[in-house]
Amino acid sequence: MARSQGALEPGLCHGGGDPGLRRGGKRFGIPRLIALVHPEHVASRRVAEHIGMRVERTAVLDGDYPAVVYAAELSLTPNAPPAPR
Repeated sequence: MARSQGALEPGLCHGGGDPGLRRGGKRFGIPRLIALVHPEHVASRRVAEHIGMRVERTAVLDGDYPAVVYAAELSLTPNAPPAPR
């Protein structure tokens, strides 16, 4: 498979994010995870979407920093899939 010049190898975010998201709820009792991503940071937005997070809203942080708020409801039950979004 060809890749564009300057592109990074598939990395920790894609590979580690999905299992981390699935385990977070049951191991640490975390019911919900959010990610705050700058709207122009396309790679981070793709990672959030790839691991199952969905856009919840937009926000402005510290008065001048735009952010897209991604969220995912996590499963608190061992071996259960994440809760429906």
